[in-house]
Amino acid sequence: MVSWLFEVLIEAPLASAAAWFILAALQIYRDRWHTWTEAFFLFCCFFAGLYAIGDWLLFHSVSEPYARLSALVSLTGLTLAVNFFLLFTLVYVDRMRRAYWGLMVLSIVMLLL
Repeated sequence: MVSWLFEVLIEAPLASAAAWFILAALQIYRDRWHTWTEAFFLFCCFFAGLYAIGDWLLFHSVSEPYARLSALVSLTGLTLAVNFFLLFTLVYVDRMRRAYWGLMVLSIVMLLL
């Protein structure tokens, strides 16, 4: 009973990644990427899909080096998805300010650590 559920959960990140990438593709198809709000949402969708792909790769890693690389891809996608989601919400509520780019610098510093 548990084995089939476990197999479904292992493959679930692929469904999540597909949903995020389809949402990003729809944004591009509908030409919704010209404003800051739309661009930040587009990048949030893309990096959320990358995060899901990283998780799927982590679940299917066969050795430690592959697991480390998968974890790096996953954490990079998560960090950038959260950053762009925060920028999206800030710009959606207010307008784009120069101080918001500090959040991007903070994310890049975190990625370099």
